Amino acid sequence: QGLSPASRDFWRRHAALAQPGLLYCGRWERFLRQFRRWAGGRRRALAHGLLAAPDIAAQRRFWVERWDDWRWRAFLRVLALRPLWRWGLREPGVVFVPEDFDMAAYARARFDHAAAHLHLAHTPFAWLLLAGGYPAHVTPPFLTQQGHALIRDRIERVTFRTASLRETLEGGPPGAFDAASLSDYSSYCDVDDQRLIWRALARSLRVGGRVCERKFFNKTGDDLP
Repeated sequence: QGLSPASRDFWRRHAALAQPGLLYCGRWERFLRQFRRWAGGRRRALAHGLLAAPDIAAQRRFWVERWDDWRWRAFLRVLALRPLWRWGLREPGVVFVPEDFDMAAYARARFDHAAAHLHLAHTPFAWLLLAGGYPAHVTPPFLTQQGHALIRDRIERVTFRTASLRETLEGGPPGAFDAASLSDYSSYCDVDDQRLIWRALARSLRVGGRVCERKFFNKTGDDLP
């Protein structure tokens, strides 16, 4: 009832997508599940062993001794191939990643950090990445009963808009926002555009306002604002 005509038409034509659940219909969810199938039985067994580690120390030993082998490093090199991102994943942001940025080395360093500092057995995204889905006892906050109830009770506070970030910031009155969460916007623009965004933020945020910015492979603009 709340869907737009275009959305209703889409789901009429793709009803089969909803049968196993909408949770895993996203591009990245489908991509991660496909890569897990390609990884083979041995790697899937290792993934379950990693997720079964009782604590971070045991997990780190498992990672160093059994997971971080030449197959894993080769997989990361393949995953970092820019044509794969541009043509396979159809990810336009890869053109903004500097040519001298080692995507494979960065990805390996971040995985090593996670294995050394996060208990993956209690991390929902680790289950999605390594096991292909969330178990009932490890789900993102928004999928818990408490989280769902909180969203339901506050959903009227949310306004959904599809618009240019910069135009939205520049079009409103000064100090219109208390905070801003910039989730990976820098993947889709160069440093000049990032500078314009931060100028617009400086105008649009109230005094004391906060900004949370997440960057992925495009690390340009780290010195901004």
